[in-house]
Formats: sequence, C-alpha cells, structure tokens
Amino acid sequence: MLWLPPAALAADTAIDAQLFGAPFEARSALGMTDPAHPSALSVLITGDSLTCDLAHALQAGGKAKKPKVVVVATFTDTSAGAGAAQWLIMGKKGLGSLTGSATLEALPTAVGDKGTVRFALKASEAGEDGVMGGMIASSPGDHLTGDLTFELCDAITPRPSLADTTFTETDVDIVEPSHFQDEPDHTLAVTMPLPQGWTAGKDGLGSPQWTAPDGVTVLSLSLATAFDPFEEGAADWVKSQVGSFQTEATTSELVSARAAGDGAYAGRWRYRWGEGPWTSEIDVFRAGEGWAWMVQCSVKSDDTGSAQVFDAAESACLALKARSLEAAGDP
Repeated sequence: MLWLPPAALAADTAIDAQLFGAPFEARSALGMTDPAHPSALSVLITGDSLTCDLAHALQAGGKAKKPKVVVVATFTDTSAGAGAAQWLIMGKKGLGSLTGSATLEALPTAVGDKGTVRFALKASEAGEDGVMGGMIASSPGDHLTGDLTFELCDAITPRPSLADTTFTETDVDIVEPSHFQDEPDHTLAVTMPLPQGWTAGKDGLGSPQWTAPDGVTVLSLSLATAFDPFEEGAADWVKSQVGSFQTEATTSELVSARAAGDGAYAGRWRYRWGEGPWTSEIDVFRAGEGWAWMVQCSVKSDDTGSAQVFDAAESACLALKARSLEAAGDP
C-alpha cells in the first residue's frame, strides 16, 4: 500500500460528504507521489487547509498536527478514467468503510496544475466483518460523492512496462522464520527463473519476495506442508480464496485453474472492492518426492501488470524445483 502523510492544498470541490457520522468539507486536496514509486499518484483530502511544502515536510518525517479526517485515494494507473487501486479513510477513532468507486477523471500535466477525481462511495455494512473490522468507526449514512479538484505537487513519471522482463535461472534458499521457540526455521533450497531487475526483499512474515520496477507487481515464495492429496488440496485452496472475497463489499472470480504435471498446480483469480479496479493473483504450488516442504509461488498485480508479465511469471513458478534434497531441511 502506498501511504503518504495527510496534506493538501486548497480544494475546489463539488462533493457531498458525511464521514464518521458528521458532515465533511474538503478544504484541501493534493496530489503526491511516493518517492519509491513515482509513477503512482495519491490524492489526499483533508478538512484542513495545508500546503505542498508542509506535505513534503511531513513525508520526510516532520511533525505536525494530524487532521481529524484524512482521505487517501491511490492510483497505480494514472490514465484518464482509471479507478483507484485503493482508498483509505482515517478518523480519530478508526477507519472508514466505504465501498463504490473513485475515478481519475483528469490528470494534471505539470506540477501546480489541477486534476479531478470523481467519488461515488457509500457506507458498507460488511466492513466490520472483514480483517480490519475491529478498527472500523464508520456510521450508517456515511458517503463521499461528486467531483474533487486537486493540485499536483510532484511530477509523475511514466510507469515502466514489464512486458520485456527477463527471467533467469537462479538459486534461492527459502527461509521462513519459525514462530515457535523450539522449532527450527523452515528452509528449502530451490532453483527457479527469477525476474531480473526486480527488487529483492521480504514480506511481513519474512518470506522472500521481489518487487517489479512498477512498484505494484510482486512475486513471493513461501513454504507449507504439502497438500494430501496434492491436486485436490491445491484446487480447494484456490477456490477458498476466491470465496473469501465474495462479500457485500468485494467481488471475486476464478480466472483459471489447472494441474500442470506431477506436483504442480496453477490457479489465477482476481478480486476488487466495490466497483474499483481488479487485483489479480497467481498461486502456483510445487511439491515433489523427498521435498521437506511444498512451495507456494504467488504473483500479485493490477490489470496492467498482469497483462504484461503474468504468463511469463506463471511459467517461472511452474519451473521451480528443489535444488538439493540434502539442503532442503527437515519438516
């Protein structure tokens, strides 16, 4: 998630809003980029009058009084008509849960110019049932609708294409920290084609991942006990993921699912919040005789990234193999 500190500059708005049970007036709106992902745009809206300079100071770690309500709409696709990849509504007592759409109607061409975001959001009763349910502070009747004009503070660079990504055979030691004091870390030595030019890192659980230059597309590897029976277990896992996003607030669908040989299964599915853009995911499971662990190779992206690199990424995940059973570790 691209998170930026709350800030904005005098907004021209024609929006109607109630947030956290109270009328909300957008007195400032500002478009900023994350220095790590300068091709993405975050539009920040507050009820306070703030400036670009103050926003940049906050982004650099400065201290300032936080507005009571902050709305952030993040666009990884900055073409006209693109939907926000996500929106975050923050209040003093928790998060807002609104579903619908936020659309980039007009993008500024230069710093200082103005653009427009169109909001069509309303309260979601299903928000309290999600993983963030305990933090939801919305009230019935909350909404954010209409057009908002924002000023651009940072230049937006073109998003790099992933269509020509090169995958090169690479040795990888997958190490997942144990969550139990007396249990050793889970390890497996594997070889697979990895995308060149992507940034290596770790996810929240310590598993290896690689982030593409677009800042949106991510490939990750994790370990688990092998399904038994393998094919049926993998198919059921993919179906359960699709089903978990079929709620009042979210929509999901299975794109494809197939066995790809002994110990190999590939599923593709996607989901979205309200009428927002799709998030697409590949989940490939690989297991073999003598392997200490099953490997899950996952790739996530939006429609742009999935169209450019998903076929190649799925092939790379399916090509994964244990490098040496002696180095694989014990379950």
